[in-house]
Amino acid sequence: MLSFQMKKWDGAVCALVLLAALVLAAGLRLQARGREATVVISREGRVLYEDRLEGPDREIPVDGDYPMTVVIRQGQVWVEQSACPGGDCREMGKISAPGQSIACLPNRVTVAVRGDSPVDLVVG
Repeated sequence: MLSFQMKKWDGAVCALVLLAALVLAAGLRLQARGREATVVISREGRVLYEDRLEGPDREIPVDGDYPMTVVIRQGQVWVEQSACPGGDCREMGKISAPGQSIACLPNRVTVAVRGDSPVDLVVG
């Protein structure tokens, strides 16, 4: 049978490791908070619109085979209206975190949130 007994300094070492983890987590959270996310609307890789996610409310009309309206409001972005068949881009909902995107395949348009978050990194 395995038995474990705490030694004199084991509690202090555990407390120190826990404190270091909390300080690291708080530092990473503050660092991420300082980064600005950007909304990028593009068609076939060509940027049509790029601006900060935060800021005033905006409605961006996107011309094309199927006109659409992209809304940026209160730190979120979504497709409000689209004439595309199926309307999947409207159903994708609101996005706000770097790495998230909305695609309108019939219109060949993507709406993406970019930033310096680990979710935004592409590996491979």
